[in-house]
Amino acid sequence: MFVAAGMVLTVAAAPALADSSVWRYEMVSPLAKNGVGVFASHSPNYGIGGISNGGFQLTPDGNALLFTAAGALPGAEGGPAFTRYVGRRMSSDWDITSVDPPTKTDTTFLRTQMTFALSDDGVRAVVFSNEALAPGAVDAGQNVYIRDLVSGSYELVGTGLGNWSDIGADISLAAVTHDLGSLFFSSSSEWRASSGLGEMTVQPAGEPHPINAHLTSTLVPTVTPDGSAKLLTPNDSFGTYASGIYLVRDGATPVQVTASQRAGDDPAQRQPAYFIGASGDLSTVFFFSPVPLTDDSDTGDPGAPDDTLYRYDARTGRLTDLLANVRPGERVLSAVLGRVSADGSTLFFQAQGAFAPGAPAGTRNLYVVRDGELRFVADLGNATDLNPGSNQISPDGRYFTLQASANLTAYDSSGPGCATASNPLCSQIFVYDTVERTMSCASCDPDGSPPKGYALFRPSQVPGLRHLSNVLTDDGKVAFESSDALVPADVNGRRDVYTWQAGRLELISTGRGDSDTLFEDMSADGSTIALATRQQLVGRDTDQLVDAYVARIGGGLPSQGASAPRPPVCRGADCQGFPTAPPTLVRSGSEDLSGTGQASGGTQPKPSSIAIGSKTMRGGSATVRVALSGAGVLEVSGRGVATASVRAAGRGVVAVRLALRSAARRTLRSTGRLSVRLDLRFTPRTGKKSHATTRLNFRSTQRRRGHGRTQANAGSRGTASHG
Repeated sequence: MFVAAGMVLTVAAAPALADSSVWRYEMVSPLAKNGVGVFASHSPNYGIGGISNGGFQLTPDGNALLFTAAGALPGAEGGPAFTRYVGRRMSSDWDITSVDPPTKTDTTFLRTQMTFALSDDGVRAVVFSNEALAPGAVDAGQNVYIRDLVSGSYELVGTGLGNWSDIGADISLAAVTHDLGSLFFSSSSEWRASSGLGEMTVQPAGEPHPINAHLTSTLVPTVTPDGSAKLLTPNDSFGTYASGIYLVRDGATPVQVTASQRAGDDPAQRQPAYFIGASGDLSTVFFFSPVPLTDDSDTGDPGAPDDTLYRYDARTGRLTDLLANVRPGERVLSAVLGRVSADGSTLFFQAQGAFAPGAPAGTRNLYVVRDGELRFVADLGNATDLNPGSNQISPDGRYFTLQASANLTAYDSSGPGCATASNPLCSQIFVYDTVERTMSCASCDPDGSPPKGYALFRPSQVPGLRHLSNVLTDDGKVAFESSDALVPADVNGRRDVYTWQAGRLELISTGRGDSDTLFEDMSADGSTIALATRQQLVGRDTDQLVDAYVARIGGGLPSQGASAPRPPVCRGADCQGFPTAPPTLVRSGSEDLSGTGQASGGTQPKPSSIAIGSKTMRGGSATVRVALSGAGVLEVSGRGVATASVRAAGRGVVAVRLALRSAARRTLRSTGRLSVRLDLRFTPRTGKKSHATTRLNFRSTQRRRGHGRTQANAGSRGTASHG
């Protein structure tokens, strides 16, 4: 939908938005930091899964934030290289608690962190210490505790009888339930059990399990929310494949999910498998295997078999080959990129080969299985940053977001700041809608300009912290950071934080100042976003150290002083990525993160009226008609178009002819579409100046070499300022 020729759009500065509708900043880290800043990684290739979130964890409700400092802040009890703190939002400010327990530091104790998990309510934490802090603990032992951050008390989980050794020690926390009611960890040492510690890999009667096993994955769920069921994988393996996957439920005999169901096969024999993912309740499990496990499976030559994709339904015990109709020799699967929705209805995975309509041969392709239907999604090309931590799926499987250095839409992601020997493309953030079957680029420049740097989110954990940052809400909002200025308010040339939803971009950081702002985490509903920046976003922040902040809808704390200048709201056509969605008219707010223009209580200016005519023309030019309230000079400019001006003798409609610059014409010819933001500035003979914006959406009606035929449509956004 575009604004029709002759339609009049009234743009005016509106009253301030209600407090419940605007973003405001809140400082979480303390002002006094002993000269130590909050730890936030800037590297695009650091940590498990490729991107480190610097040790941040925002609770699902957004009311507590765990963050990491590169040293000891005031009140720290522990002595690791990186210290952890939890800020909990109170009525007037954020209350900060040091999480790391007291420790004895010597040559045998070199751990870099002592906090390994935080409960969803932000009041309990799993911590390690070599001090005896609770009854039954062993001095100088591997003591695991649950710490109550409100009372400060410690509950002993268990004590290892091995020795602490360098950073890794002799323990690995594999999974926790949301309330920390159940913990799962592995160790090669003997452990002294407290009342709640027991060996997990045992039979119901208590005898040792015939397999020596570990949790199947620590990057995707392999434990149910109540801890009553888990997926285990034997420690021995078939090369790159696990030697089976077992579903273990409390009080029940373990079930080999990967057991063959072919007639005549021994169901007790372990089968090679590569785990992809499972539903939240573990009732649906996806894996691939080079062995035919069902009667309709065919993996080709036993000497060089193909993998095939299986789905196991724990409710029926049935195993299904999802690629039974694809001939051997045409599929090469990879679990590097695999994600299952919480309800088990949807699986995204990558594969080499064309085995769904529309998929090209000889390249890496992204596929989706939804409710049993296999579909091709996109050609992943030579993307170099695909990994288990660079994607997320909504619980119902409708939305899937991924970070990839690939052209998955019409936008060309080639950028000199990102080029490598194997790939010239900058990484971008993409969102796929399984209902509409559309792929959108959330981080691509709406003007079609080449990227200056990469976009990314930080969903992965640093070693030890069992948390993957939330980057996607149930209704399709994605949060990320970018080096590019995706909206006009982003003017600092630094990394800034954005959200995107249904074609609408919104700048969350200020877009001003000389400091990067990094995305760290987001609440479940997307109303609170954790940031890390040196920029002083509230009045009481007076140093140049990195601080932990949240941007919060309806937030703001008077005790922290005045907020930093807010970026203007960005919605509608002016802030749409690829593909563009219908433009919408929005209000400008008060001095808040989502508003611009007059503060509340001021006199509202007289509205400006814009009438936009659209025409079909050759050569990438268009005419914009603007209704002016009096005599003066109108100047129209924008990136990609030549600046034009016209003088009005009095009130009426003036016509301004605009032409695309050569670089914009080339973009239009290569992509078939181009969206250009226009700034309209009117200087009247008397009175205050006026400013409004609109957008021209050019579409080439013929894709051929030379000049194509171009159609220009006008979209609008409701941004106007006077003064």
